Amino acid sequence: MLLWLHEQLLALDPGYQVDVLKEKLGAARIRITGTAAACAEVQARVTAAEEQSTTVCEFCGAPGHRRTRSDAMAGWIKAVCDDCHRAWSHHSIMIINGSVHSRETGQGIDLGGLDST
Repeated sequence: MLLWLHEQLLALDPGYQVDVLKEKLGAARIRITGTAAACAEVQARVTAAEEQSTTVCEFCGAPGHRRTRSDAMAGWIKAVCDDCHRAWSHHSIMIINGSVHSRETGQGIDLGGLDST
């Protein structure tokens, strides 16, 4: 999603800069500056990427949707797939500086081997 957005923005404004890239309420928040930053076409692409981010798991990149831990009525919201939702709900995984880590070891983990039980 971010690579798609980058390619789109480069075509519209080769000098664009990302000022803000963060996650909030299970969605990406992206703010850019540049000569065409206020252009409706640029903003439409940024909005599309932000909306798409709600359908991609923040941990592994698989299809997902916005949920809270254990699907509670309130709490932290993340876009997650079912497998990562189970691990996140059990406090087994977390994101540190953009990388997924095990809460038990603090080490980075490969989600290809994530147990889905």
